Amino acid sequence: MAISCLDTRYLEDVKPLISVFDEFAYYRNRIYIEIEYFQRLNNITIPYNTFLDFKPTDFQTIMQKEAILRHDVKAIEYFIKSLPEIQATGKEHMVHVGLTSQDVCSPALVMCFDASVDIILGKLAILNDTIIRQLITRKEADCLMMGLTHGQPATPTKFKKEMQIYHTRLERITLELQKIQHEGYTVKFGGATGSWNAMKFARPCEEWSLLLDDFILSLDTHGRYSRSPYTNQCDDYDSIIRVLYI
Repeated sequence: MAISCLDTRYLEDVKPLISVFDEFAYYRNRIYIEIEYFQRLNNITIPYNTFLDFKPTDFQTIMQKEAILRHDVKAIEYFIKSLPEIQATGKEHMVHVGLTSQDVCSPALVMCFDASVDIILGKLAILNDTIIRQLITRKEADCLMMGLTHGQPATPTKFKKEMQIYHTRLERITLELQKIQHEGYTVKFGGATGSWNAMKFARPCEEWSLLLDDFILSLDTHGRYSRSPYTNQCDDYDSIIRVLYI
């Protein structure tokens, strides 16, 4: 059942975002975070590629478990522990060690947003290029037309100038999105209250601040992600809010 025009009228326009931002993608990203953390924590590599090996049937298995547990990340944790690749290590008890749900959800959601911005920037570039080539630089674009105020005829204007309005707005939006990507996204990753308590208990001698910083940096080849040094249980989601405000 559709709940908005994005599900009907504008579905074709937003369809490229589905594969990076739907429920399946969000769960896949969280599994990726958990497995990457598991490998980093135990200094091992397992033959499981989340982006290739996680299937819709696996997603349904997690949904069934979640319906019983009433906790999405706990259902994800149990799914990962059941993977043969994890069980073969004999360290399935180390899955999710020291983490709270937000440590998994925060970077996973930022991954969704980051991938979406890449797609949107590509679409904006195509749209702006089309406006320039078809509606601004062509000779016919210099024609006169009647401008309106309050929906009523006002003063003459040129079609080219009216199209420049959309061109400059799209350029501004593009630059703002590019700036956000350049400055990067912050995520929450530091245990239940952001103080690494359980992590320090599990491994008192570990340099947790350095390990966690390095881990978050490693999640993105462009270096766009960084760990917020001071948090409580929840992420502030300021990075995502910046995108939504554009």
